[in-house]
Amino acid sequence: TGLTSYWTDDVIARRVRETRATAALDSQAPQGDTTQDESREAVLWLNHVQGAFYALFLGFIVAFLTLLWEKVAHFRSCLSKVTTHQHC
Repeated sequence: TGLTSYWTDDVIARRVRETRATAALDSQAPQGDTTQDESREAVLWLNHVQGAFYALFLGFIVAFLTLLWEKVAHFRSCLSKVTTHQHC
């Protein structure tokens, strides 16, 4: 709708102005200044989210092992029923 597009355009325009102002300030800052603004956005690299991927793959492994365990348990129960002539 019109209100949504107006608000989106306003937000985008404000963000562009802020980014340009920040870039202008950064270019004017002395090169030896190593202080960082805490409100700046940081680029996330793989090493920043590496722990999440480890947890994800650990979950995959646990789920796969659980599936195998259930299949083996079901197979064993079917084998015991076959020897007693019952249906699985």
